[in-house]
Amino acid sequence: MYAIDLMMNEHIQIRKMLEVMRAMVKQLQAGEDVPIEDFEATVDFARKYADKHHHMKEEDILFPELMETVWMTTDIIQGVMLPEHQEGREHIARLADALEQCKEEPTEEAVSTACLEIDYYTTLLKEHTEKEDQVLYQIALMHLPEESKEKVDRLCKEKEAKEPVESYLKSLESLSAKYL
Repeated sequence: MYAIDLMMNEHIQIRKMLEVMRAMVKQLQAGEDVPIEDFEATVDFARKYADKHHHMKEEDILFPELMETVWMTTDIIQGVMLPEHQEGREHIARLADALEQCKEEPTEEAVSTACLEIDYYTTLLKEHTEKEDQVLYQIALMHLPEESKEKVDRLCKEKEAKEPVESYLKSLESLSAKYL
């Protein structure tokens, strides 16, 4: 199924950025200089690629179709997946706030908060994407009716055509080369 393959590939890219974020924190904690712009680039990636591009395909296309046609997914989606999306947004918002504080006055508290939010966010999203890959997407592949699969694929292709992501993937490539 095109949409599931696409989303699983996006998870690979997202998990790679999570590794970059962790590596940046390790370097910072080791006393090495990490430009704040690099941290801001990870926030931009999280907001625009992971959330706006990827999570919105799930929230607007896949999840509604699953809940409508596969009864067993409603509790998983409403009780786990959607709250985790929101929790991720909250961690990124707090990280962005901490980075702003670091730009104004880089206190130990602001740096510590940024590192803590990265730890929370990366742990959450790693586990979240694994649950989707191993559980929810497998349910979709096995139980979505063919008509629903075609609808989800079509809508995801339309969204992909409207939202180029090359700049985010280039940013990921650049940060990966620098930190991994």
